[in-house]
Amino acid sequence: MARLQQTFETPFETYSVVKPIGQGGSGQVFEVTDSEGKSFALKVLTPTASRAKIKRFRNEINFCLKPLSKRIIKVQDFGRTNDGALFYVMPLFAGSLEKLIEKGIEPDKVLGISTRFSMASKRPI
Repeated sequence: MARLQQTFETPFETYSVVKPIGQGGSGQVFEVTDSEGKSFALKVLTPTASRAKIKRFRNEINFCLKPLSKRIIKVQDFGRTNDGALFYVMPLFAGSLEKLIEKGIEPDKVLGISTRFSMASKRPI
């Protein structure tokens, strides 16, 4: 198993890992803090991701840099890890769509929430 990177740097900020908060097939999400101690979520793509996943991740970053709606999560910062993997920083929320579904969210609320979380990764640029 690869060693967990403890800090992520961009030209203007260093983010320190607090804890992992999610993992998928092509990346991980961490709770991080910036140099002022503010908490954020950081999503990092695996260094071995396919070209298609890298392209989709770049599109996700570009789309979320200037969201057209308050329902789209705004990218605060982005960069590359020491091994060249892409990452971006976004606001940290108290929960996740997965946790809401586990708790039994009303069906009529799921579409609005899932659209907000999935639009960035599915809309072409």
